[in-house]
Amino acid sequence: MPLAAPAGDERRHGLIELLVASFTTPSAAFSRNIREDRLQNALRQLPPDQQEALRLRYVENLPSKEIAEKLKKSDAAIRVMLTRSLKRLQGLLEEESK
Repeated sequence: MPLAAPAGDERRHGLIELLVASFTTPSAAFSRNIREDRLQNALRQLPPDQQEALRLRYVENLPSKEIAEKLKKSDAAIRVMLTRSLKRLQGLLEEESK
């Protein structure tokens, strides 16, 4: 399942675009493709259920309650998973930049 929104999709930006934009400063805009590649690599290191939860939240723009129903987990578990997944993703990106 793609983590980025399909080309021509009118929905909100995909996870990749949202996260890359948050890490990109104007002076670093030229390195957008490199950042996207780094982010894709980091995402692939997460367990499949975390990837799916992030995709549902940031690509499909679903609230945690709907994600919980789809993944058959509690809303609280999904909220924790999303928080931990984003922290892990940040850590993976920091490790790679060293």
